[in-house]
Amino acid sequence: MKTGKRKILYNLSVRLIVMSNMKNNTSSVKKFGLEIFSIVFAVLLALTLDSWQEQSKQQKKINKALNDIVEEIYTFSTLNGALEYNKSQLDSLNMAIEKHKSGEEANFNFGLGRPEIKSLTWQISKENGITSSFDRTLLLEIAEVYVEYDRLMKTVDYYVDFRLKSDPDISPYTEARYSSRYISSAIFRIGELIRKANDFLERHKNESFVKALHQN
Repeated sequence: MKTGKRKILYNLSVRLIVMSNMKNNTSSVKKFGLEIFSIVFAVLLALTLDSWQEQSKQQKKINKALNDIVEEIYTFSTLNGALEYNKSQLDSLNMAIEKHKSGEEANFNFGLGRPEIKSLTWQISKENGITSSFDRTLLLEIAEVYVEYDRLMKTVDYYVDFRLKSDPDISPYTEARYSSRYISSAIFRIGELIRKANDFLERHKNESFVKALHQN
């Protein structure tokens, strides 16, 4: 309990002691009764205000976390550039593979472009326990978007791991065929992430946390 409340309760205790010495003084007892009522009321009011302030602070934290998460989801919906870039890389790589098959000289120097996105706000909010205060349905919808994010990042990581740890004796042609599969998977995952992010934003377009995107 805060110092101010301790002082109030201390004064209340002192007055109760004084009251015990005033049993024969009716007017003093009545006066003291009014004072006790005032003190008790003040303590209860202070506790209520303190509780309201704590709830208000917590709600502000929840609202900020939600707004930041929605901003993060919005970045997922803007990955069309990354999608088109990787489609172009895949087309060029597949053309090079076909050239090699026909005996022509081919350039296999095409690869997966990693999307510039992150899930930092979502991760921090989960670790701090703030997401546990979200509406359950809303939380599940948000989690569904981030599940797709995780799938995309795993695909990208698999590709990077393959390139870093591939057998040095593997032929450029064989490496290109494997790369083609990874890029194709990443393109699918990027498309799914864009779709789920847009679905979420459209579903909640009338909510304040989505409307706030257009005010920034």
